[in-house]
Formats: sequence, C-alpha cells, structure tokens
Amino acid sequence: MRIFPINFFQRGVNPANLTEKTIADLLRGDKDMRGADLEGADLYDADLRNAELRYAKLRDANLRSANLRSAILRGADLRWANLRWANLQGADLRGADLRDADLEGANLFDAKIEGIKVDNAYFGRVSGLTISQTEMIKELGGEIS
Repeated sequence: MRIFPINFFQRGVNPANLTEKTIADLLRGDKDMRGADLEGADLYDADLRNAELRYAKLRDANLRSANLRSAILRGADLRWANLRWANLQGADLRGADLRDADLEGANLFDAKIEGIKVDNAYFGRVSGLTISQTEMIKELGGEIS
C-alpha cells in the first residue's frame, strides 16, 4: 500500500508498517488526509467522520460500512471503491470520481454531489437522494434501483 504525500514519520509511524487499523487510528486523530494515497486500503467500518479527504486517492478502497458523515471528499478518486452501506450523510463529494463504485445501501442524505462522475456506479437501495439528484445520477450514467 502506498501513502503519499502525508508525512507519517512526523506522526511516529513508519509507512512500511502501516496496517488498515493504523490508518483508521491516524484518521481518528486530526483526520487531515488531504491528497493521501489510500488506493486499495481496507477501511471497512472505519470511523472517518469529518475527515478531510479532499483529492485523496481511494481507488479500489474498501469503505464498506464506513462512517464518512460530514467528510470532505471533494475531488477524491473513488473509482471501483466499495461504499456499500457507508454513511455519507452531509459528505462533500463535489467533483469526486465515483465511476464503477458500489454505493448499495449508502446514506446520502444532505450529501453534496454536484459535479460527480458516476459512469457505471451502482446506487441500489441508497437513501437520502432528492428526486433531482436521482435524475442527475441516471443522466450521468449511474445505476439506481
């Protein structure tokens, strides 16, 4: 797993020894992971409330059941991410790339989704989308059932 450009040495962590639990613990700290490379990370059920993940690379990440309430994910790369049953209530997803992501059962109440890319993303049984947001997702190539 690659983590850049966050300086974990300043936080007393050797990047070579990072585990998913270590990442989740770090995020519970100051939660500023702007631009972090978390591609393929297993963050299942992680508490990422209010996390600053702007422009983070979360491609192929497992965020199933993660609590991303009020997280800032503007411009984040979430392609192929597993966001099943994730809590994205109040999250800022503007400009995020969600192509091919799985958002089945996700809570998107009050989420900001303007400018997202959703080609082939799956939004089955999501909650909290407005009618206009649902229509926008369908128009952009997302699948809602």
